[in-house]
Amino acid sequence: MAASSSNQQEARLKNERLRRQAIDTFKPYGMSGEQGEMLLFVLAESLLKLPQLLCKMDLKTDREMHFHGLDGVHCGPGSGPDELAIYWCESKVHKDLDRALSEAFDGLKPFLLSAGAGDSDKRRELALLDHYMDLADSELQKLILDSINPHSAAFNRVSWRGICLVGFDYEYPQKPNQVRQDEFTAKVKAVLPLVDKSVNRRLVQRQRSPKTAMLKRLP
Repeated sequence: MAASSSNQQEARLKNERLRRQAIDTFKPYGMSGEQGEMLLFVLAESLLKLPQLLCKMDLKTDREMHFHGLDGVHCGPGSGPDELAIYWCESKVHKDLDRALSEAFDGLKPFLLSAGAGDSDKRRELALLDHYMDLADSELQKLILDSINPHSAAFNRVSWRGICLVGFDYEYPQKPNQVRQDEFTAKVKAVLPLVDKSVNRRLVQRQRSPKTAMLKRLP
């Protein structure tokens, strides 16, 4: 019983330290985009099972400032043998769906369509990975660093992919029992085909086939 109580106390203290660290890191007021970035991290790690390679939140030196560039980098197995998949991540949350989609896809476009090490933005992200990647497995980290080195032969076996978290406003009931659950569910399902069309249209406009995209809808 004493050991169990001690473990519970230790867990509470750990949670409190993490909570305080988050408060000291996130912007205190307004929508900065950091909320979407946190959701994107949870989506990639918990739902897609893709480990994070770089956490930019740890690089912040001022909680009032927002970091620039992509919102995260994750990795996973590629389609072929010895192929590594690198996932560039972008989160956009707006009132308007079309604006959120356009900004998210435009943010990822140079990372997915540029050849080799790409433009200065992609080279900068690769440099950040080279300097600040921190994995528990040192051997795995060494293999990944070799794969993302533009001067390495393994660089040509990397599959560059992207993850977008796109959030937008919907006419959600403002008061309890304002609408029945089945009615609200039916309204949401009626909108989903329009969302799919918007996603597919913007993928084609940015030289990506809808067949190469996997769409997951979350309420």
